[in-house]
Amino acid sequence: MDSINLSKDKCGRTLAVINTQAAVIIDSRTKEYYMVVLVVDLNDEVAKDHFVQYVRECSNGKVFMVAVFAADQDRKTVDPALLSGIDAWFVTSSQKKAVEIVSGMQQMATSEGQISLDLADMKTILCHRGGCRAYYGKGVSGDKLNAALDNALLQSKENGLDRDACSRYLLAISCDTDLIKAQVDDFNDFCVSLSAKHDNDFEMKWGLTSPTDSTNNVISVTLIATHSYTL
Repeated sequence: MDSINLSKDKCGRTLAVINTQAAVIIDSRTKEYYMVVLVVDLNDEVAKDHFVQYVRECSNGKVFMVAVFAADQDRKTVDPALLSGIDAWFVTSSQKKAVEIVSGMQQMATSEGQISLDLADMKTILCHRGGCRAYYGKGVSGDKLNAALDNALLQSKENGLDRDACSRYLLAISCDTDLIKAQVDDFNDFCVSLSAKHDNDFEMKWGLTSPTDSTNNVISVTLIATHSYTL
C-alpha cells in the first residue's frame, strides 16, 4: 500500500491509495478512516453488491463515505438503495472517468502552493445535511484562466451540473506563475456568476498551486460543485 503525508502541519492525516478503484484517507492520530472514496460500476451487479456490503461495514458514523458511480452516458441518477450510508456521490459515464475523479480529488487534497486546499475544505463542500450530489469538471488552457474555468464548468455540466441548484464549489487552480490582475478579475467574475442566484447560501473554497508536471504556461482548473440530496 502506497501512502503519502497529507497536510502534515494542518491535520496530520495520511492519504492511502488502495488501488485504482478507491482511496482511503486515514487519521494518523487515531488510525481510523477519515474519508473513503469508492468507484462503482453500475453495470456490474457483483460490484454493486460488494459496494453495498463494504459501505455497511464501514458506516459507523465516523467515516465520510464518497461514491463515484460509473454509468451509461445518459444515466444521471442512481438507485436510492445504493445511496444508503453515502455522504456524497458523483455519476460519470465510464470507469475511466470515474477513476479520473478519484485521482483529481487526491491531487486537490495533496497539492501544495500559495493557497492550499485541505481535507477540511473538501469535507465542507461535500458535506450537506441529508446527503450530497457532486459534480466534477476539469479545464485546461494555454494561459487564459477564464477559458480554463469555463472548460471545467462545461465538463461538469456534461455530468449533469445545474448551476441554479449547486451552491457550494471547490476549485483548484494550477499554474506556474502568480495570477495577474486581469486573471484575478476573471476569477472574481466567475465567482459572482456562480453565486448570483444563491444570495447568502453560497460557499466556495479554492486553492492556487504549482503544476506537478513540467508543462509551461498552462493553466488547469479542477472543479467540484455540490447540492444537497435527500433520499
